[in-house]
Amino acid sequence: MCYYLTRETTAFGITIFSCHALCIRIQIFNYIVFICIANIYHLLRDSLRSVRNTEFINIFKAKFLKGELTSNKNHLKNLQSHQNPLFHLINIDKQQQRQNILVNELITLAASLIEINKYEILDNAFYRPSQETLTYSILFDESLNSLPIYTETVKHLHTQWKKWESEGVLANDIWRWKNFTPEQTVVVRKIWTLVTQNAGNKYQFDALFDANHQDMKAKLEMHDKVVTCLNTYCQQASDNKVYYTAVQEWHNRFERENIKSIKTP
Repeated sequence: MCYYLTRETTAFGITIFSCHALCIRIQIFNYIVFICIANIYHLLRDSLRSVRNTEFINIFKAKFLKGELTSNKNHLKNLQSHQNPLFHLINIDKQQQRQNILVNELITLAASLIEINKYEILDNAFYRPSQETLTYSILFDESLNSLPIYTETVKHLHTQWKKWESEGVLANDIWRWKNFTPEQTVVVRKIWTLVTQNAGNKYQFDALFDANHQDMKAKLEMHDKVVTCLNTYCQQASDNKVYYTAVQEWHNRFERENIKSIKTP
C-alpha cells in the first residue's frame, strides 16, 4: 500500500512521503517488538522502563496479548505461578514503584482477561481465605486495586454482605468462622473491613457473625430444653412421636437454612 502511494502525482508528494515514513516506522516498531518479546521481562524491567511512545506501546500490547497472554490465560488467576505473566509484571511494577508506563498498560490488559465470579470471590474471602488468593491481591495490591476488576470484586463482596445482614448466616458458616486459624482471621477481617467501610455499613464482620452465633445458641438451647421436656414428661404420651419428629425436623433446618429464618417452634 505504501509503495503504491509513492507513485501518486507530485502534487501530493509531501503527503505521500509522510504516509511512506509512517509505514516504515510502524514496520520498525514491529521488528523491535518482535525482538523484545524473546527477552520480554528483562527488557520490560531494564531497556523499556522509560518508554513513552504511544505507537510503540500499542504495538507492544498487541504482540504481548498474542504471544504471552493468550497462551497463558489459564494461569492468570494464580499469582504465585511463574507461568503467569501477571506474576512477572507485578514484580516489575513493585520494583519500579509503578513508574513503568508500559508495564502498567500490560497489567491493565492482563487483568481485563481475568473472568471472576461471586463463588470464586467468596471462596477466597471466606471459605478458604489466604493472602495468596487472587481476591486478596485484587483488593490490596497497588498494581491491581485501581483497575475495573477491583470494583467488580468489591461489588460481589458487598452483595454477599448485604445478604448476610438481611437474611442471616448459615450455621455451618458460623462454625467455620469460629474455627479460622489466626492467619485466616487476619485475612478475613481485613477483607470484610474494607467492604463494610466502603459501603458505610454499621456492622463489622465479627459483630455480625457473633450476633448470629448468639441467636443460634439460644435456639439450640431451646431445642435441648424441648427434648428434655419430652423425655421427662411425654414419654408415655400417644402422640410423643409426632413431637419428636417435629423437633428433629426443626433441628435439621440448622444444616441448610440461615439462622435468622429459623423460628422457635
